[in-house]
Amino acid sequence: MSNRPVKKQKVVEITQEDFDVEWTPPKRGARDRLIQIGVMILIIAFLLPAVTCAVIPDADPAQEQQQEALQQNPIEQQIQLYSKQLQSDPNNSAALANLGYYTTFKALTMAPDGEENKRKTTLVTAEKYFRDALKQDPDYTFATAELARNLMLQDKNEDAQKLLDEALEKVEPRLNSSDDAELNEAKSDKINLLTMAAELDVRGKKVEDALAKMTQAIELKPGDAKLYLARAQVHMTAGDKDAARADLEKGVDIGQKIGDREAVQQGQSMIEALDAPPKLEVVDIKETELNATPAPTPAE
Repeated sequence: MSNRPVKKQKVVEITQEDFDVEWTPPKRGARDRLIQIGVMILIIAFLLPAVTCAVIPDADPAQEQQQEALQQNPIEQQIQLYSKQLQSDPNNSAALANLGYYTTFKALTMAPDGEENKRKTTLVTAEKYFRDALKQDPDYTFATAELARNLMLQDKNEDAQKLLDEALEKVEPRLNSSDDAELNEAKSDKINLLTMAAELDVRGKKVEDALAKMTQAIELKPGDAKLYLARAQVHMTAGDKDAARADLEKGVDIGQKIGDREAVQQGQSMIEALDAPPKLEVVDIKETELNATPAPTPAE
């Protein structure tokens, strides 16, 4: 046995205060926080599809078909586009005029028989858009010309005539502008108005007046192939095939030189129609007409 003295162990006394001390977690390092955030992101990524499927109801098939039809209809797309613009800017004359233009176009796609009332209502709606645009800008030639077209579609020819006459008077001083851009714009506006006025003259059987207006339009822009085609149509209305052919050939020639394929195709089709032999009218004789009792011969 060793004679080394035995070291006494110190007895630690535990009291109730030791149990009452509030425990605080050790501080986390930056690495621990990044790991925790990564785990949370993974949990959300796995749970989100399930939550989405549980919350979002099945789409309405009718609504899907309507949305698909809208995406395939460029006219409706434009109508919605300019309608949204007006929601934020109700006095936007360009948006109003464009909305009137596409609404008129929509009316033209409706069947004259089955949807006649709806067609008329749509034209009236378009007319209001054009008039609202002109309230904001009375000199807006595009709105004026398209309003005249709209009125003609509604057979309001006198209103259209008055509108076009006033617009032609307004555009005349602009043709004296020294600025090339303003001058070209004025010429374009007058050509558009003259073309509309000529169409109105044809309706009223004023063929000579219509020809005079189309000639003015050509003098303003002699390099426009489609103006010759338009005047050719007036000649055809008057029964002057020689004058119509001359304008058609001129229009096709200009179209080929400037690369206007649409004008070339249209002109060539009109020439073919001009040269085609007249179609014989087919008389539909019904059986009841064949079995009809002949009229009695007058007594001598």
